[in-house]
Amino acid sequence: VSQSRYAVMAIHIGREGLLKGITENSIEQFLDVTGGSRSRALVGPSICGRCYPLSGDLYRKVVESYPATKFDEQENKVDVASGVISVLEQKGLTWEWFGGERECVSCDENYFSYRREVTTGRQAMVIALPH
Repeated sequence: VSQSRYAVMAIHIGREGLLKGITENSIEQFLDVTGGSRSRALVGPSICGRCYPLSGDLYRKVVESYPATKFDEQENKVDVASGVISVLEQKGLTWEWFGGERECVSCDENYFSYRREVTTGRQAMVIALPH
């Protein structure tokens, strides 16, 4: 009798979570549970570098910690997803964009973006597994 086992991890990594090492810690815990076999990541919609300017000090802090986040040095813009992807690749995980392509929550009005709307919002996630 063969048993199928699934492990799913869902994390929200913003700028602060990236700087606090949540990406690395979460991936390491997931790989400990799964043994790393056939693990892959889906990177969901997030704010893109064109839409994410920071103060000069914060920009330097993020880019020094995660060089892949550097998007536009003149306007202090970062791409957090690129930082997360760099960690995935360092850990040897394959990844792809959820939905097949990069989607920006600020550029695309079908998504909520605090930076675009300047108001609060709510988000939801659903994970479905075969049974």
